[in-house]
Amino acid sequence: MILKKKYSFGGIAIAVLKCIAYIAVWFAVQFAVTLAAEIMMRVQNASLSADDFYRLVMSKSTEISMLSNLIMILAFAIFYMLRKSSIRNAIRLNPMPAPFGFSAIILGVAAQFAIIFIINLIPFPEELVNSLNNNYEYIEQSGTVIKYLSVAFVGPIAEEVLFRGLVLNKLNQNMNSWVAIIISSLVFGAMHGTVIGFLYATAVGVIMGWLYIKFDSVVPCALFHIAFNTTSLIISQSGVSVLVCIFSIFIVISEIAAISRYHFN
Repeated sequence: MILKKKYSFGGIAIAVLKCIAYIAVWFAVQFAVTLAAEIMMRVQNASLSADDFYRLVMSKSTEISMLSNLIMILAFAIFYMLRKSSIRNAIRLNPMPAPFGFSAIILGVAAQFAIIFIINLIPFPEELVNSLNNNYEYIEQSGTVIKYLSVAFVGPIAEEVLFRGLVLNKLNQNMNSWVAIIISSLVFGAMHGTVIGFLYATAVGVIMGWLYIKFDSVVPCALFHIAFNTTSLIISQSGVSVLVCIFSIFIVISEIAAISRYHFN
């Protein structure tokens, strides 16, 4: 439930600084793992030209991302263990009613279809569309198992630990909940690297942030995110019907309305 709360400038400043530190850890892990992978690949492929080497690195980006996310989760777990505090409490890994877990999954699937429909209605410049498609092309170069593990499971869990469990939780403790949701969603969107990616990731970030505050748990956010990304991978292989996309918009609206009617302690 989104509640009004008192907050101070000092509390907000400290919360923002802590969130910056969380994101800095994420960047540091990403950079360190990518650098180590590039050094290893350069040693093994010393004769490759700069362009060929770049394509090789990008073809392994899914594996590199999965390893980075696993290390990030481990790093935060160790940090809280050393502080003798529970990461489960820190990220609000609280149980939730099973029916609403199913609702979060349905909402994630429907949101993916709805966003595809909306994106296709907007006349984005060709270079923006190509930039988004290039990201998917590199993902498709990975093996099926690695692709689904990284994009549809490890990635969503790591991102929810960071952006909802740590960043949104810390902001929500010190400012208005909707302001915290919007700020964390904008940062989440910015991490997706492309203009279109920023727009849709910010939109789904708001939904996941609302779920996080509503249930006081990162669980529905992770379920939504896993369902959203899994649907994206399936659609990239099988295509999508316009009617399904239109129908999904109504499912998103109905699921949000259904969840909104319930209040949790």
